[in-house]
Amino acid sequence: MTYFRGTVQGNGQQTSRLGSKVSGLLTTCNSWKVGVLCIAYFDKILQKDVVAIYSNGGSAHVEDNFYLIGCLVEGSKALHSNLSSIPVQV
Repeated sequence: MTYFRGTVQGNGQQTSRLGSKVSGLLTTCNSWKVGVLCIAYFDKILQKDVVAIYSNGGSAHVEDNFYLIGCLVEGSKALHSNLSSIPVQV
């Protein structure tokens, strides 16, 4: 059953992809040298939706490490700075 929805638009029409509570949704947005990866998932411990945001080295550096920028947690309007208290699924 659909739980998450992601959209993208480049040169063509906007399109969307769906994710469930089980599959989650993984999205990327990259330039040649900088980018982000977002993982939306339902956290079973918190019983809330979480979006983890990572930076990366862009399309030219696919093998580079990902660095956690922060997490958005359902019910919070700000990026969580105390990341140690949030389970992150990679």
